[in-house]
Amino acid sequence: MTSFIKIIVPAFYLVTCVMGEIIWPTNASRKLTSNYGEFRDDHFHMGIDIKTNGKEGYEVYAIADGSISRMVANYTGYGKALYLKIKSGDTGVYCHLNKFSSELEKELFIQQTNTDSYHVNAYFSSTDFPFKKGDIIGYTGNTGASFGPHLHFELRSPEGNTLNPLRHGLSISDTIPPVLKGLTVFPLTQETLIYGFPLPMEFPIIQHRSNLYSISDTIFCTKGEIGIAVSLEDKIQQNKNRYQFYKAELIVDDSLIFDFTYDSISFFQSAQMNSIENRKFGKAKGLSYHKFFLEKNSLFLSSKKLSGHILLSSGVHSLSLFITDAYGNISNVNGKIVCKLSNNKSQKKSRSWVRQESWKTNLFLDLDLQILNSENGVFIEFQDIENMFTVQGRLIINDNKPFDFNFFHTPPQTYYSTLIPFEKFENINHISVLTKEKYVDFPINAMVVYPNSQSKLSSKDNIIHIQFTEFALFDTALIWIKNTQSFKESNITSLTNTYNIEPSNLPLKNPVYLTFKLNQNQQLIEGAGIYKYNKKKNKWEFQEPHGNNFIQHTVKLSELGIFTLLQDTIPPEIVHVFPAPSQSYTFGDIYSIECILKDNLSGVEPSEEALKIILNGKRIFCAYQPVKKELSYSFFNPLIPGDYSMYIFARDYTGNKMEKTIIFNVN
Repeated sequence: MTSFIKIIVPAFYLVTCVMGEIIWPTNASRKLTSNYGEFRDDHFHMGIDIKTNGKEGYEVYAIADGSISRMVANYTGYGKALYLKIKSGDTGVYCHLNKFSSELEKELFIQQTNTDSYHVNAYFSSTDFPFKKGDIIGYTGNTGASFGPHLHFELRSPEGNTLNPLRHGLSISDTIPPVLKGLTVFPLTQETLIYGFPLPMEFPIIQHRSNLYSISDTIFCTKGEIGIAVSLEDKIQQNKNRYQFYKAELIVDDSLIFDFTYDSISFFQSAQMNSIENRKFGKAKGLSYHKFFLEKNSLFLSSKKLSGHILLSSGVHSLSLFITDAYGNISNVNGKIVCKLSNNKSQKKSRSWVRQESWKTNLFLDLDLQILNSENGVFIEFQDIENMFTVQGRLIINDNKPFDFNFFHTPPQTYYSTLIPFEKFENINHISVLTKEKYVDFPINAMVVYPNSQSKLSSKDNIIHIQFTEFALFDTALIWIKNTQSFKESNITSLTNTYNIEPSNLPLKNPVYLTFKLNQNQQLIEGAGIYKYNKKKNKWEFQEPHGNNFIQHTVKLSELGIFTLLQDTIPPEIVHVFPAPSQSYTFGDIYSIECILKDNLSGVEPSEEALKIILNGKRIFCAYQPVKKELSYSFFNPLIPGDYSMYIFARDYTGNKMEKTIIFNVN
């Protein structure tokens, strides 16, 4: 006991000292909308978001003695941001600011004037702009890619890696432990069965106390490897938001087999976020599953021995998972795993897994085929909804003889394959299910894509092709393209069929390239572009071009999904402007210019070439907020009396232009 105290007390003292070195960065609040490490579309959230009560203009402070090392102003990303390098060598990053302190605003104006641009990315020496702890360096805002007023704050190490601010000096009160919602067990080898099925199985979690849980049922599996993914979230009192946990430890039979800590993340690691979040399960139910098993070459593993791949001997095994938040609150879930060398059919039970997009044969509309990419192969689900056939339990891929991948039957008429190795799907063009009555055929346009190799898949009509570089995928995957008919909507003209590139939830390591070939008529059409359908927002979203030319359009994709070629012929429009046209104002009324835009399809292009305000013949350096679509400018002093002509120019992504001149005067 004595030696234990000797270790712990100095460690606690060091943490206390570190926490005393920096102060909270704003007076807006000590409440968070997001914390460190949360999942975003294709990256981790690399800081904390501090609530500003829906308002702008709260003071932002130097967290410690230091100096401004960098100043940024742009239309997207962090908007107006400051980088404060402190004496420890770390850097505090303050983002989405409304304005800087007066001396920094003057420097910003000088930088913009010298470059004749709103955009600034300036670096400074340690003697240019020194600040003491607690000095005001700026004010909270909503600039850049921000969905509402808040302060995004990051802490970065001298090497440039982000640090968890709540473990490196900042602290708020929190007594609520993480909340666990569900657990999924994955078979990681072809021979592994879970409750008699070769598919991932979800298990409810039972809560006994605020921080103690158990798995609802014993996990029965056969030989081979399994992996665990858990749906969980952290909570903080007086906040409705969901947060990321800090540390996870997975223990089997008293041995640590996996640990993961959100303490420091490099930007290179952040781009690999999709290898941590399991999007193949849970998204349809609004849940987020965190994988507690990774490939042994993963950038996130502290040791290859702690990869989370569970290989068990025959018998009964204990499983424990400990989840800790940034404040030390711990939740624990316990369960049992029974491993047998062969399958016991009596162990079969109903299981739940999130189903993917399906193909439907043209001949049998009541038949349904589902495909799911897994870690080491593909699962197939076949549904005979009208009970029309007697399934023999075999698959035919292409025109080869039937493979012995027996189906597993669950009532009423659903059948599941075993885990089928990817190589069985090479050069695939159709899948047939062998029934007693006949073959049920499902045409498919697909290919197996491997990491570290280049691949190209084209649609059957040869209109589109998708290019995978050798760096595109984390793991081997079956990719397919499904053609559907073009659609008609008011004010939207579809130029091609719609193409569904699946699986849409496949995590990509690096972008892939999608190309649409243009026919002679399409080559003459102005305002054409590639769009992706956003199911959540129920809208088509323009994809920025990458190397368009006369005969084809190409875009970079960070995720797969539904795509088509659309035409946009309508320019942006102004929905609000201040000062207003033909109005007279009193001296002291006008301290700012505001212009809110609207575009019906492709969206306003967020660049200085596409957005301009010229006041009495002189261009002003306007900020642009892309979420609100607002151009704005704040004057140091109110506009003096006189007549004013304000020219506003805006262009959308496909080149449609809007020009308007506003005449007003100040008395």
